[in-house]
Amino acid sequence: MPEAPQIRLIVKDLQPFVGQKIIKATTQEKDFEPKRLEGETIKEILVFGKQILIRLSDFTVRYHLLMFGKVKINESNEKGKLRLGLKFSKGEFSFYAGTIYYIDEPLDEVFDWTTDVMNPKWDATKALGKLAKHEDELISDMLIDQDIFNGLGNKGVNEALYRTKVHPASTVGALPINKRKEIIKEAVDFSFDYLDWEEKGVAKNHFSVYLKKTCPVHGTPIKHEEIGKNGRKCHWCDECQKVYA
Repeated sequence: MPEAPQIRLIVKDLQPFVGQKIIKATTQEKDFEPKRLEGETIKEILVFGKQILIRLSDFTVRYHLLMFGKVKINESNEKGKLRLGLKFSKGEFSFYAGTIYYIDEPLDEVFDWTTDVMNPKWDATKALGKLAKHEDELISDMLIDQDIFNGLGNKGVNEALYRTKVHPASTVGALPINKRKEIIKEAVDFSFDYLDWEEKGVAKNHFSVYLKKTCPVHGTPIKHEEIGKNGRKCHWCDECQKVYA
């Protein structure tokens, strides 16, 4: 599943289409009307967490990649279901799989930018307050909650917990306030580190526990098990990471 840093790189690659007029719009999505887009000029292409937002004259197209979404620029992918294909006088791009729909309201009324861990408006204090309302929940479940940590994915969850030496089976309420703050900070820091590594094509070389076999510090085996309610696999080192419960 693409995570926020990868989505931001995609949006960066889409920037040359800002200011261009849409000549033709196509889709295989029966509930999405593409003709509305033809003749529109792209005002802005934004990112919110794991979503791509294409702002037009007085409405926006929202695309969420979900687990298997793909973006193709100046090439086609006939094997995937086309959610939206846009052609311009200079180039084209297409969205495959994922979900797509129109937003007619102002974006500030739809999205809480303070929940996006990579947005300049990110509010760590608000995230800390939201965690306090879920003290019986596992910290690994809360970190993947997009209402609190929008854009954070499984890699970010596991790497942030490893950096802070916290076991994913720890409960929020058992964590000292300073440790919660540390986890929040590392979740954000990792996201920006991941963006830098991904841009350089070296991200896999920098993961400490995600899909790794041994701990980089102790050489002990990394555990890989499903923990919590979200059904996602956690990755941790028993030697390094403490269970707070």
